[in-house]
Amino acid sequence: MRLNRVVYVFLIILSGVIVMGYNHPVSYVVFYSFLIMPVITFFLTLFAKRGCKVYQRLDEESVLKNESTTLRITVANLGLMYLPRVRLDFEQFDNEVANITFRGPKSNTVELAPRSNVTIEADIVCKYKGVYSFGISSATIFDPLGLFKFTRKFKGKAANLTVYPLVHEMHDLPLTGLFASETNSVFTAKDEDYSVISDIRKYEPTDSMKKIHWKLSAKKNELMTKNFRTNTMNTILFFIDTNLSSNDKLTALKLEDALCEEIVSMLDFCFKRSYPVELCYIDKDGNFRKTSSLSGFEALYLDIAGISFGTFFDFCSVIDVEISGQKDTSNVFVFSSHLTGVLYEMLRNIKAFGHSLTFVNYYDEKTVQADRYRNSLTEAGISVYEKHFGKK
Repeated sequence: MRLNRVVYVFLIILSGVIVMGYNHPVSYVVFYSFLIMPVITFFLTLFAKRGCKVYQRLDEESVLKNESTTLRITVANLGLMYLPRVRLDFEQFDNEVANITFRGPKSNTVELAPRSNVTIEADIVCKYKGVYSFGISSATIFDPLGLFKFTRKFKGKAANLTVYPLVHEMHDLPLTGLFASETNSVFTAKDEDYSVISDIRKYEPTDSMKKIHWKLSAKKNELMTKNFRTNTMNTILFFIDTNLSSNDKLTALKLEDALCEEIVSMLDFCFKRSYPVELCYIDKDGNFRKTSSLSGFEALYLDIAGISFGTFFDFCSVIDVEISGQKDTSNVFVFSSHLTGVLYEMLRNIKAFGHSLTFVNYYDEKTVQADRYRNSLTEAGISVYEKHFGKK
């Protein structure tokens, strides 16, 4: 553009010299044409900017990790002016996060005739769960003379892609043997263990027919009902630390993706066996959220997929409030990337109160202090599952 302006100024000066040297009507026409044309193209291109539109959509707005979807972008010129050069600025993305393959040669510059459009297609595969924006963020429109440019931003017009974590089949929970008498017990939604009778009483109209003790009822000549042991040990509490897992953006993304996959896979395992689960975490607005398995697997799955990491709060206080409200012992899973001294003491206290505890630790940097804490937790009978993402 700078070269175009230099050349054009040179042409104006040259035509002016010709006018002064050759006093002829044609020389005046040329001189005034050079003076007027930039003004005309300036206003025409400024007006044409309003007619430049971008339409962007995804074939699928939500996909599983590593699934492919197609981005379709249409750049249209709705005006009557020819646009010889329109430069497209795409949303920034990290190649480590997503693979984008354009169908046909990728070009950041397109040519638009009046009332015409150009379509760009690209296949997108994302490697980690999250919400990503793809498409054109702005278009720079150049006038036919190459003297001026106008930028039109398309704020909020990007195509948003939601990537969900994968669910892996789990045949057992490798972290700890949490479920007491798991192979011999049949648990109900009310946390009753049908294998253990706590007492027998007279039948009441609200009792289920399954609870009637038929042999004893025949002996006593009246209906008798079995009360089963309440088994609170099959209630599972998931505490998820949503503080930022790493200062390195890519490492944090890897940690959070792996963490969410582990949680949804464990949720799938529990739902298939009808184990009640409660998720406890702080959302992006700083509000405490507690979701029960009564909401269904899909609701909990979407909760995990939509968790936003990066909040700053006292994770231990959240655990303390919830655990102190538990009347009976429970199965507790704590997911965190930060094994601090405060969290270490909190985990030991949870175990001391009789809860069955598993600590799932995802982290990017090994430290001597954290290693010492993990070893001490194992010695205290706490199951520790760790995943280390070292920086390359």
